[in-house]
Amino acid sequence: MRYQKKRTVKPFSTEEQTGKRKFPLIQKCIIEASLSNVWDDARREWFLVDIIDDAADKFTDRCQICNHVGLKKNYEIQNSNTQAKYLVGSNCIRKFIILKGTMNLEDSSILFKLETEKIEAYKLIQNLLPAILSIPTSQQLVKFHRACHAVLGRPKLAQDIEPAQWREFVVRIFGQPNPPKNNLDRVKNALFNPRSVPQVRVKIDSEREQIAVGSWSGITKTRQTRAESTLVRSDAYKIDGGSEN
Repeated sequence: MRYQKKRTVKPFSTEEQTGKRKFPLIQKCIIEASLSNVWDDARREWFLVDIIDDAADKFTDRCQICNHVGLKKNYEIQNSNTQAKYLVGSNCIRKFIILKGTMNLEDSSILFKLETEKIEAYKLIQNLLPAILSIPTSQQLVKFHRACHAVLGRPKLAQDIEPAQWREFVVRIFGQPNPPKNNLDRVKNALFNPRSVPQVRVKIDSEREQIAVGSWSGITKTRQTRAESTLVRSDAYKIDGGSEN
């Protein structure tokens, strides 16, 4: 009877996985756009800039450092020294890039996740901003409030936010450091006192579709109309004598 030798399976290590191959084309691509000529230093010069959806004009379905096709999103990275930029897939960032400020691929992967969540939150804030500056629905106000918490934490007052963090927040949502005071006040109210923001009142019809019926200040209340089934209109439910023979 033959006995097979037991194989020892090593635990997964991101560093070991990427170290099995040199990936010369990827290394060449990163080094050429970096200040350092040493691979391990060059891949530490990059940070995440933006997330590009497939509907954007600048989107490409091919990773610009590994040539993998079929991307659903682009993650734009920029070199902190040369200002060079690449549109890449998330796998290339996790496997080859050690984002600036982190020590290894594991820490870089954690930062990458946090940064992508932050960018997505800012995109949602920017999309909701026109409604917030006008008269939002309660749902829009709640989404805006939650997205702001995702990038600012959960401050109870404006004084709880670091000045540099608040300046970054204002610039990223308004595109300038000094937006009109009434717009900035509306954002502050939406963040710190959402009940004071006028809202579009909505009601829910039998099909559960939201219908705007006015605006008022405070939390939106909804009511649901009675659903009328087809049986109610059936002849079987008509009172005797109610129909002509």
